[in-house]
Amino acid sequence: MLVVLLAAASGNPAVVAAASPLAAPARAHRALAPTLDCNGVLAAVHKALNGKDWTKEVNGRFVGYDVGWQWPDPSIDCCNKEFVRCNKTTHEVAELDLRHIGRLKGTLPVQLGQLTSLEYLDLKGTLGVTGTLPPELFGSKMSELIAVRANTITELWVDSTRMSGTIMDSVSRLGRLKTLELDDNSFSGTVPPSLSRSRYRSMFTIKVGPQRITFMIGAGPQLQFIKAKDEVLDQAPFISLN
Repeated sequence: MLVVLLAAASGNPAVVAAASPLAAPARAHRALAPTLDCNGVLAAVHKALNGKDWTKEVNGRFVGYDVGWQWPDPSIDCCNKEFVRCNKTTHEVAELDLRHIGRLKGTLPVQLGQLTSLEYLDLKGTLGVTGTLPPELFGSKMSELIAVRANTITELWVDSTRMSGTIMDSVSRLGRLKTLELDDNSFSGTVPPSLSRSRYRSMFTIKVGPQRITFMIGAGPQLQFIKAKDEVLDQAPFISLN
């Protein structure tokens, strides 16, 4: 189950973090040969998000310099790197917690889609992150091996960031998605009707802010709830809510 959190530091969205079998930041992890090159992915993220200037939040203050220096170093096990946690059973990267990093800026790299066991990506408060959500994160342009993991995502929070673009139809690949929060950003276009087509979805929440987004959502068989708060919507009503 992947939870993506992208929210402003000044906001306090009600986020229910996903429970997952995560190991501690693993000083004790033994070196393992991962299925995919996690070191290469972390190096790409480090480069794309200004890693050489990262600082770390400690007691409300950002201190240090280049605190992510381990990320581009292939000699260090991924599970032993700062801000990374691994699944304690598979020893694959399951969590990237970047919310306490200062000077984080840039766009999310496509290589994130190669972390096929990623369950949790936290970028809360990262106003320096811009651009769009890479479709590779949802498996839309990757190989079948990587695309199959898309069904693990249940919550996607893109709240109060500086991200933009359209709501990609590839989001509909997230068969277990229950929450999609899009308020206070620069997204535009439509929300794909295919988002409601999931046999897993017992509750689905959509939240938009002052940006203009068109909704055409057909209710799936188990759809119970749709929420749109402070929105400016095109004239496209919710359809057949159960």
